[in-house]
Amino acid sequence: MTDQAVARRQTVMGAKWAVAILLALLLAGCSKPGAGGEGKGKQQSSVNAATAEVRALAHRLELTGTIEATRVARMASPVEGPVIAFPVREGDEVKPGQLLARLGRARGDDAVAASAKAELERQEQDLSRIEKLVKTGAFPGEKLDEARVKVTEAQARLARALERLGDYRVSAPWSGVVSKVHVTQGEFVSAHAILVELFQPESLVLRFAVPEDSAARVRSDAPIAVTLDAHPGATFAARVARVYPDIDRRTHTRTVEAVIDGDIALAPGMFARLKLTLASVPDALTVPAGAVVRRGESPVVYVIASDGVAKQRKVELGMEDEGRVQIVAGLEPGERVAVGGHNRLRDGKKVRVADAKEGKGHRAEPRASEGKGKTR
Repeated sequence: MTDQAVARRQTVMGAKWAVAILLALLLAGCSKPGAGGEGKGKQQSSVNAATAEVRALAHRLELTGTIEATRVARMASPVEGPVIAFPVREGDEVKPGQLLARLGRARGDDAVAASAKAELERQEQDLSRIEKLVKTGAFPGEKLDEARVKVTEAQARLARALERLGDYRVSAPWSGVVSKVHVTQGEFVSAHAILVELFQPESLVLRFAVPEDSAARVRSDAPIAVTLDAHPGATFAARVARVYPDIDRRTHTRTVEAVIDGDIALAPGMFARLKLTLASVPDALTVPAGAVVRRGESPVVYVIASDGVAKQRKVELGMEDEGRVQIVAGLEPGERVAVGGHNRLRDGKKVRVADAKEGKGHRAEPRASEGKGKTR
């Protein structure tokens, strides 16, 4: 063998040894712990997990409303004339029959009323005299009937005169509070002009509008949590007292009235924020909302088995509240579900749980009494 052949053979043998050493190093690196999950070159996915728990859940609507009085009187002037007395102001409490305003130009009606009263007294005297004469036989019975008719007519004239005089006095129809005064003493007003407005404090309610898509679900006595800007930091309990029968054609909402429990200082026009409970489930099976994903048209969750394998499972959803969603079917209490890393999950894939408590970014103890509910 020539020297050149020997050199070529040594070069080829060296190259083979170099390739063999390189392959050995690569195989040694792949076999190191942690390089491939189970040592077979497959990397495990890391997910957060949470446990399916039974909790109280509610479907709520977050709305706004206003405190309003249901019993309001806008007292108008029956006649025209100057205001000669106006003894009330805004905030005054009034009783039934109390004078609110008196108008002038009543002298002529005073005279008519005095004349009608005198005429009635004269006719009553004549009736008494004729009754005695009829009893003695001096007058026939027809005279008594005529006298009685005249007394009735005189009574009607006096009633009309006194009623006319009453038009110059505006009185409170019931106990209430003066909310607005529209005139001052000495001002000349026309007939039917609004003079003063009253409201009854006992009639104050919380009035709000419910969207049409939820209007049919509002029931009487439904619980409401109310906060008022006038009472910062406090939450009050209320209940639905009245549901209006029609839907507003312009706003497509239904008006609802609620009564706030307790002795609270309220005034018409107060702004309120409220959470209306449409439905509630005291023992709902729930998971964090982040555990539910869509696979096609069906919602699914990934259940983490005891051996760390993620199993895809179809579920039926109910209501959602405070970041948790109700599982109506497809899951059992105590089962663990993935709440993150779904983009890396496949059915039957083994995973590594990064946080075994509730999953990062999810609160462990949301309260069912707060938060906006919605049906999924």
